Amino acid sequence: AKRAKKAVRGPLDELQKHMEAMDSIDLSRLSLKSSSDLKMARRDLILFVQTLQERLDGALQRIRVALRRLGAEVEATAPAVRKKHGWTPEDTDDAPLHVKYASVLGSNKTSNGEVNKQQLPDGQQSSALNPILVKYQGKGDNPAVSDNLYVKGLPGWITEEDVRAIFSELGAVQSMKLKTADWGAIAFVRLANKREATKAIQELNGRVPKVLIQKAKVQEESKSEEDEIQVSFRAVVDQLERGVLVFVDLMKPCGLQFDDRLNVVAVEAQSSAAEAGVRRGWRLRSISGRPLTDTQDMATVVKSLRCKTNMTRGVSQATLAFSPPPVAVTFSERPFGFSTQRDDRSGLMFVREVGGHARAQGIRRGAVVTAVEGQAISELDEEEVVARIREATLPVQIVFEQAVGLTSSKDEGLVDKVDLDIGGTLA
Repeated sequence: AKRAKKAVRGPLDELQKHMEAMDSIDLSRLSLKSSSDLKMARRDLILFVQTLQERLDGALQRIRVALRRLGAEVEATAPAVRKKHGWTPEDTDDAPLHVKYASVLGSNKTSNGEVNKQQLPDGQQSSALNPILVKYQGKGDNPAVSDNLYVKGLPGWITEEDVRAIFSELGAVQSMKLKTADWGAIAFVRLANKREATKAIQELNGRVPKVLIQKAKVQEESKSEEDEIQVSFRAVVDQLERGVLVFVDLMKPCGLQFDDRLNVVAVEAQSSAAEAGVRRGWRLRSISGRPLTDTQDMATVVKSLRCKTNMTRGVSQATLAFSPPPVAVTFSERPFGFSTQRDDRSGLMFVREVGGHARAQGIRRGAVVTAVEGQAISELDEEEVVARIREATLPVQIVFEQAVGLTSSKDEGLVDKVDLDIGGTLA
């Protein structure tokens, strides 16, 4: 982690400096071609930084969900004994990875180039915050004392109201100009006199203002909830596209019985399939990427793979892709207990908030709504789907697809596999 932090922080610092330099150029002084070239270079640089940030955020989202689940399992099963790695359940250092390594995403250097050692108070850390730089406005490292201040290192989501709130605690703000970009923000603030400006530098330079800490905390909590919803939804989409993957040894019985349409009708206790989580009602859709339509297809593919394994003495493991049955819930009274939102990329309607009857029936945030009153909603727009749910005659059956085995901080545990055993119908 330290090597990665050292390797990434330098280039990101350089990118931020380039962005600031480009934003400070007066385009009116340039020729039309030079101005166009500069705008294009700035756009390319922004796209590069955004792509890097999205990849980091995506990795952190997956890590956070895994850590929550592992933490819950450890808390329930692990004895309170210090392990070789030095962790016990009583340890309080539970800060998320994106907080511990926040400096990877930005600079922690002060105006003199030294690394700022300031630590934020417990419970107030945020990956979006770094100590800000406040100095007198002017060129060079030591500009003349004045009532004009230059502020650097502000987060990109800051507003003019935030800047005024920060400096109003230390003096009377006469004027203020804020410039925001994808990499962050800078501000030019004029206070009533030099004394107030000097006090602002003494109080704020190299620190994180309380106004930003409080606002970032609220945003972080909101973003964490949004991340959980999106991770759950993407897991459903992935399950719909690829299925639930189970790895089996082709040279050993897997303990499954199928009907003619490849639906699992029986799972032997303590078999490899049972240990992998396969349940009655699941449909086998492919083996090692080869699509299947019936049991004859399955027998042909298994025989072919076994022959190939025997001839080459290769690995006998195969990947089975299953489609768990959808969850159909019958609602006999309102409110149903869930709200929906359409995903712009896929066009799917997913559950955003859940409670009441819907939660009691096992529906979780991120579940995809596929049918209402027996009609598929794939061709309907968001308003039509909401209207159909709102105006449906009771009792009404709504069908959901949701990921198997996922959990979140606001959902009560894993998917109820007993309910899946009876066909996934909850009424």
